[in-house]
Amino acid sequence: PLARKDIAKALKVTTGSLSKPLINLQQSVEDIADGNLDKVIKIPPDGIIRDLAIDIAKMTEQLKNQLTQVTFERNEREALFNTMSEGVLLFKSDGSLIRANNAAAELLKFDRNKSFHLNRCHIPELVEEALKTIKSEESFEKEFFFDRNGQNISLWIKGAILYKSGEKRLLLTVTDLTNLRKLE
Repeated sequence: PLARKDIAKALKVTTGSLSKPLINLQQSVEDIADGNLDKVIKIPPDGIIRDLAIDIAKMTEQLKNQLTQVTFERNEREALFNTMSEGVLLFKSDGSLIRANNAAAELLKFDRNKSFHLNRCHIPELVEEALKTIKSEESFEKEFFFDRNGQNISLWIKGAILYKSGEKRLLLTVTDLTNLRKLE
């Protein structure tokens, strides 16, 4: 029969051979959970901890690849959005700007890097139409004429309501018709 001393020694060796790899794996998982997807996971030479470590390493690599793809697609959409000739604006239902592209900022003459509110738009008829759309949820398409520094400006603006997580938003698209109207 095995002596108590031998059993205790065997348990200590077994526990030690399991606990150190588990502690290392736990620390690696904590680093990954904190966003360090480049964390190298130490893979034990054998056993169930090895299998678990390999699976976590694969999962981390897949997550890293997906994050890279999502970032690429977001940057691609952002580039398309900002190189459009039509202005695109998205407002909260209270009229505060969520997002706008470069064309919108140029057409409506505001700084994209500063907060902007629909009420500060220099086209009173647009503000009225937009507020009516927010309230009624009925889309509109309308040409707006106004004077900017002695120049007659014509903008075709479409407005529609969108919802995100139950929150009402106003989407405006703006097309400059000024040069076309000059040709008529």
